[in-house]
Amino acid sequence: GICSSPLASDPGPLFSVSVLPFVDATENGLARAQLSKLREVLEHQVRKTGYFSIARTPEVSAYHLKSLVYSSDPLSIRIDVTNSVTGLSVRDLSFRISGSVQTMDKMLMGFANRMSGYFSGREGILGSQISVAIKSAWGKKEIARLDYDPEAIAEPRLLTEDRSLAILPSFNPDGMVAYTSFKSGKALIYLEGQAGPFISLSQMNTGIKWSPDGGLCACTTIVDDNAEISLFDGTTGKYLRTLTKHPGIDTSPDWSSDGEKIIFVSDREGSPQLFVMHKDGSDQKRVSHHGSYNTSPSWHPYSDHIAYVSRSGNFESMVLGLKSGTAKGLTRGDGDAEDPSWSPDGRRILFTRSNGKRKDLFVIRPNGHELRQINTDDRLYYNPRWQRRGGAR
Repeated sequence: GICSSPLASDPGPLFSVSVLPFVDATENGLARAQLSKLREVLEHQVRKTGYFSIARTPEVSAYHLKSLVYSSDPLSIRIDVTNSVTGLSVRDLSFRISGSVQTMDKMLMGFANRMSGYFSGREGILGSQISVAIKSAWGKKEIARLDYDPEAIAEPRLLTEDRSLAILPSFNPDGMVAYTSFKSGKALIYLEGQAGPFISLSQMNTGIKWSPDGGLCACTTIVDDNAEISLFDGTTGKYLRTLTKHPGIDTSPDWSSDGEKIIFVSDREGSPQLFVMHKDGSDQKRVSHHGSYNTSPSWHPYSDHIAYVSRSGNFESMVLGLKSGTAKGLTRGDGDAEDPSWSPDGRRILFTRSNGKRKDLFVIRPNGHELRQINTDDRLYYNPRWQRRGGAR
């Protein structure tokens, strides 16, 4: 199953499954080619999760996927997962989907994600959302969305055309993208689809992050002419309190998986370092002790591990275990590796790498293996953020 440490070697597929031929129970009947295509798509989506291998011989698989097509208009399918030894169905994985042929790929992907969640404890990340700032054709940074596919190249879709400076996107609990924009002349936080600002406490409001349950959000604001971490209501954006209140510059908050603590960056000891505090601002303490410049923290969605950036010559993405105090480098090589963000299942890290005139998006395992570039265009990418399933990120 899932390893307790995100730094452990990836266990690979949990077991093999066999996708049996689709059974046609429609009134008018479906073409054999269409049934074969549906089976092929389901196999492809299940295999792409990384949790399961596909067995061509049902006798050697741990589970069978039995699919019944009971309507052709709309196309309606029931999928059951059965134990290959006992023949018993997994009750919680009986799945019904209905839609057009054009949407069937996406719906079968949803089944594969749900199956991943049932057997691993972590919902699959096929089709999960990434928000990012990109350099637009008109030379300004705008906000875009991408769909994640472990076997395909991501294509960005612009969300903003502010023709100003839009940076530091993140997701609210409803999957809407929030970001900082300078279009009004001030650095205000906006929410996708809303004309007015969501947070406008001060001249500069940046780096908003929601708690896992969405009830609270934290961001950097200017208080008494100094950058501090402030807390807001996650639904209304109402200011609640300032958490840091320190002469140092405090920025870049992110939440623990249980929503009880916040990690942030502060130069209060002379250079940027990582600090952790309780969500009420108490017990602020430094947690990074490797290197003289550490920033951009991202808290693992299921553990105490922090992905962050450390500078020692180039900027390098690292992973820190808060309990062990051990830091591990991920991205040694040419160029700067910045802005790390955990995948929703905690099995991958997204980051940007600068090399010459390029600034691209990469995904890597937390143990430093399986590096893969997910874009091939010549756009410049900044501040990527992976959406957390069932909540904000």
